[in-house]
Amino acid sequence: MSPLPRSSHALVTGGGRGIGLAISAALSKAGATVTVLGRNRATLDEAVASGAAQFAATADVADPASAEQAVALADS
Repeated sequence: MSPLPRSSHALVTGGGRGIGLAISAALSKAGATVTVLGRNRATLDEAVASGAAQFAATADVADPASAEQAVALADS
């Protein structure tokens, strides 16, 4: 993955494990600020601790209000 603009911020749903975690790590390595989103706070915190992401937000993307709140948090 080529380097990203310095101001890039990515929100990765399911970023705490599996493919989402791999995507988060690759984006982080490329220079993006990454917020991982998911339902399990402990898993998300592990992604942040590992360096795959810088921020975490708990939400269920099947719930529009929950997802909207998480996006607003990541945008701040």
